[in-house]
Amino acid sequence: MLLRQVMMYNQGGVLVYQVLPIKWRRHTKKPFRTIYEQMPIFSTNKVHTDYVDCVQFVGDLILSKSIADKVVLWKPDLTSPRNINSNSSKTCSNNGGNTQNQRLRNNVTALREFSLKHCDIWFIRFNADADCRMLAIGNNRGSIMVWKIDTQSSLPLLSVEGGKKTKKVGGYFASLSNQHCNSTVRMVSFSPDAKSLIATCDDSTVWKWDAIN
Repeated sequence: MLLRQVMMYNQGGVLVYQVLPIKWRRHTKKPFRTIYEQMPIFSTNKVHTDYVDCVQFVGDLILSKSIADKVVLWKPDLTSPRNINSNSSKTCSNNGGNTQNQRLRNNVTALREFSLKHCDIWFIRFNADADCRMLAIGNNRGSIMVWKIDTQSSLPLLSVEGGKKTKKVGGYFASLSNQHCNSTVRMVSFSPDAKSLIATCDDSTVWKWDAIN
């Protein structure tokens, strides 16, 4: 898959940059030409109002998280034309020349919010599986929540605590916890087949969860 866009984030904002394809030969000692991209094609602060600490593409959509106990699935509007201000000062383009200032696209369509619990601290990272069907994130109590991204309905909640399964009703379909895992879960990652989930915690422990039938 050819990467054509890359995201960056800052306090309350998400920026999307266009990545130009680079042609290079594998069996050559000559390095490929470095491309400097200085102007994003999209920038918005309409999704979050505080620090954004995690973003991820889901096809043409974007998942992003702030420290406000929620992950938002949204669509950037990349179709609206840029407004050019001819009276503005000149800015530097990525090829070293000068271009006129352009007002960046910033409109979004919010599609879904994933409500979090005990996740209001900095740098807790979520992860979507390779097929972008599931979303997982930990919290500062050592628990992990898993959602199906493509559904809005409340699904039967499978809660796993110390190896015991219970079913409830909730917005997410799996809650993973263990009495020995009570430190902040900083990052989670799905295996390529999405049948396992790895979590790293503040107490230097690494946990592996396997899917059950």
